[in-house]
Amino acid sequence: MQPPPQPIGPSTGRAVSHPLWWAALALMALNDHLFKRGGYLPDLVVGKLSDITGLIVAPAILVLILSLRSRRAIVLAHAAIGLWFAAMNLWSEFAQVWTNLTVFMGVPWHPVVDAADLWTLPALLVSWQLHSLAEPMSAHSKRIKVHRPLRLAAIWVAAPLLMANEPAPQPTFTTTQSPIFAAFNAPLAIGNNTKATVQIRVRALRAGVMLDCAHIKANPGVWLSRKLFAQAALWELVSGATSDFTDAAPAKGACTAYLVDGNALPMTLLFWHHADFPTENIPGSLLSLVGTHARIIQLHAATAAKQVLAPHKAVFKAPPTLDPAPPTGCELAADAATVAWSLPLPAFAVQWSIKAKYLAPDGCQALDLAAEATGASHPPLRWYLCIPPKTFPFAVGDTVTLAEAKLDHSFNPMAGVQISNGKVAVSAGVSGNVTYFGTGKAEVVAIGGCGGNFDKCGAVGLRAQVNVSGVGGGDGNGLKSGQSLSVGKGRTLHVVRAEYRVSLDPACRKVPAGHEIGPLVESVLVEEQP
Repeated sequence: MQPPPQPIGPSTGRAVSHPLWWAALALMALNDHLFKRGGYLPDLVVGKLSDITGLIVAPAILVLILSLRSRRAIVLAHAAIGLWFAAMNLWSEFAQVWTNLTVFMGVPWHPVVDAADLWTLPALLVSWQLHSLAEPMSAHSKRIKVHRPLRLAAIWVAAPLLMANEPAPQPTFTTTQSPIFAAFNAPLAIGNNTKATVQIRVRALRAGVMLDCAHIKANPGVWLSRKLFAQAALWELVSGATSDFTDAAPAKGACTAYLVDGNALPMTLLFWHHADFPTENIPGSLLSLVGTHARIIQLHAATAAKQVLAPHKAVFKAPPTLDPAPPTGCELAADAATVAWSLPLPAFAVQWSIKAKYLAPDGCQALDLAAEATGASHPPLRWYLCIPPKTFPFAVGDTVTLAEAKLDHSFNPMAGVQISNGKVAVSAGVSGNVTYFGTGKAEVVAIGGCGGNFDKCGAVGLRAQVNVSGVGGGDGNGLKSGQSLSVGKGRTLHVVRAEYRVSLDPACRKVPAGHEIGPLVESVLVEEQP
C-alpha cells in the first residue's frame, strides 16, 4: 500500500513560470522607462509602483540565483528582501554603505531614503503566493519544471531593472557649465574642488512649502524635515567647475533650503536668508580664484571614499531620517479638538429655529435649521458647527441668528462665526490670536523647552499658550489648549487649540490665509447677553 500523498513546498523558479510575475516585471519596465520620463502619472504613483513591482520580482531572482528549494530557505529569502528594503528606507548610513558598495562593483545605485515607502512591504505576500503555488501538488504529482532558459531570461531581464537608480520619479540630469566655465547669476554655487567629475543630488523644497525663517535659522537641521523636500535633480560637476544648483529658481519667501548628497557625499542641508545672499554674478570656475569665494560652497575630498562640503554660513547638518516625536507634555491637541463649520453659512439676519441637533464623537454639532419666516427663499438646511460641547448652550426649539465674527484680539481679520439666541452668544474663530473679548490683552507665545510636532508631510508646529492680562483680577494667565478663563462678567474664553506654525505644506493642511506661519489659535468666546 502506497503512503498517502504528501504536500510539497515552494519550488525553485516556480514564481517565474507564472504570468503575474512577468506582468509585474513588464509593469516595472514600463514604469522606469516610460511613466517616469513621460510624466504620464503623478510622482507619488510612479515611485510606489517601482517599490511594489520590485518587491514582487526581487525574491524570485534571489531564489533563482541561490537555487533555494526548501520552504524555510524561500521564507528567509523573502525576509531578507523585506529587512533590506526597510533598512534602505530607514537608515541613511546603511543606504550610503550600499551605494558605496555598488559604486565599487561598477553598478552604481543611488537609493532615496524614505520611510513612507514601507507601506509597500505587503507586496512581498504576492511574491510568496507565487512561490507557494506548488503547495497543493502532491509528492506523486508531476512538478512543473522551469527550464534553464526561462530562469536565465528572468535573471537577465529583471536584474538591470531592479538596479534602477531612484525608486521615485527619474530625476532631471543637468551638467554644469561648458568647458569655458562661464559665469552665471545665482545666490550661491557649489564648486567641485576634487580631481574628478562628481555627481550630486539636489532636492529643493516642495512647491508651496512656507517657512518661519527667523525661527528655523537658529537650528535648521532640527526644524526642517526631509519630507518637505521634493524629488532629487541629478547634477554633474566637472572638476574645477562651479554650479548654480538652484537652477535659477526665483526667490520665494525670506529664505530657502536644499538637501544635497552624492555617492560619496553624506546628506547635507543648505539653508539661507535671501537677504544674506542676494543674486549676483558668480565665477564659473574655481581655477581663477585666489582663496575662497563667499558665494561658492566648495566640495572637497575628505578621504578617498568620502566627500564633504566646506564650512559655510549656509551649510548645516541634515535633518534626521525620521522626524522625532515631541517630548511628553509638548504634544499638540488632537486633530479632533478643532474649531470648524460647514459652508455655506446659513443666511445672516434670519431667525432660524433649531429643529434637531446631533452630537458627533469629535464634538461637531449637526443642526437641522428652519427659517421661522415662511417662504421659499430660505429652505430648511443642516449646518455643522465643530466646537467643544461645553461651549454650545443651545437646545432644540431655540431661535438663533448667525453673524460673522470678524476680528481677533489683535484686531486682525479672523475666520469666524457667531451664533446667538438673544441670551447667549457664541463666537468661534481661527486666527493668529483669540476671538476678540473686549478689555484686556492677549499674546500668543510658543511654550519654551518644547520640541516640534511634525505632521505627515514634515511641517512642524510648536505647542503654544495665550497669555491674557488685564482681566480676571490679575495678569499672567497662560491658557493652553483645552483651557478656559473668565474674561469679564458673563464672558468666558475657551482656547481650543493653540500652536505656533514653524512650517506649513498647504497640500497637507489648510489654514486661513495670512495665518499659515506663526501663531494659530482656535478659540470660542461664550457671552451672556443682557
